[in-house]
Amino acid sequence: MRRKVASYVAWLADSYAAIKAKRPHATVLIGGLLSWQAQCWTLKLGQHGAYRYADAIA
Repeated sequence: MRRKVASYVAWLADSYAAIKAKRPHATVLIGGLLSWQAQCWTLKLGQHGAYRYADAIA
């Protein structure tokens, strides 16, 4: 799971930068979390610094 989370965070960082470069006031979301995985996934995202690259979680 560590590799998957790291890959996702790298993708999120690149995406966040591209979105904000074009539309600085856009809201970037982390979404699509399944209820049975949400707690584990959000914990891992936080450990990998993902929240720097999102404005909200849906």
